[in-house]
Amino acid sequence: MAETCGRSLATSTTPGGAQNLDWMAIYLPDDFCHVIHIPVHLHPLGGTRCGKKEALERLQLIVEQFDFVVFDKSDLLIERNRAAVEVPIHYRHRESGAPFESTKANFRTLEDG
Repeated sequence: MAETCGRSLATSTTPGGAQNLDWMAIYLPDDFCHVIHIPVHLHPLGGTRCGKKEALERLQLIVEQFDFVVFDKSDLLIERNRAAVEVPIHYRHRESGAPFESTKANFRTLEDG
């Protein structure tokens, strides 16, 4: 279970476009929430998206609009059926060339079935 949990977290945090989002969608619960701690009035991709569909739509926009310059997922922690990772990310907005830096945190708990 730990290997599956770690593989799920490591793969879903990799910038890989639509194919990774499709794979990630299989494992997300319908009530999944995705939070970007940027006020929506500063950037429309900020805020909280509740529901798997809404969260995946926003993630798709990010994949389409940004190039991932640095994406370091080497700090992966795995314990039985849960995993956690903080990922320092450096993006570049494709249209403007503006740099963007953030830290992404993911926490997963896997259940059998």
